[in-house]
Amino acid sequence: MEKPKKLKPETDSLAPVVYSAQHLRAVDNGRMSLPPDWRQEGWPTDFTLLPWPLEAPLYLLALPPQRWETMRRNISPESLSDEQGMMLQRLVYSSAVQRTLDGYGRLPLPEDAMKKFDLSEEVLLVGMEDKFEIWPPGKLNEAISHLDPLTIKNYVAARKL
Repeated sequence: MEKPKKLKPETDSLAPVVYSAQHLRAVDNGRMSLPPDWRQEGWPTDFTLLPWPLEAPLYLLALPPQRWETMRRNISPESLSDEQGMMLQRLVYSSAVQRTLDGYGRLPLPEDAMKKFDLSEEVLLVGMEDKFEIWPPGKLNEAISHLDPLTIKNYVAARKL
């Protein structure tokens, strides 16, 4: 019987990568470990981290290679004379950093983001399907508390969920 072929990380996969749930993780020497269920064989080990949202950052957005590639394509201006497109591209690329999990599944955090978002002791990881967020503990609840229930209800209804 033929041996199953080894999957190439980032391209083939046994199951789709889905980051879900919330995970409180300790930060140790500027690194935090991803939950074991986010480190399955064949799943991404390289991530692009950027402060998000761009206009008033509250947390780090972690994009695996496929999601980062989608973002790169979407922000690339059609023309070099498209000043708004160039500004968006400049803003994204100047704040994006590439990080790779170490052999223990730990992700190094950017030093400036650790200071800006106070990520020195703990972080809250929030799974968002094909990406995840890295929040300062307590800040997610604060951000969610400002949501308008009617706005959410209307959005859900419009999306026919």
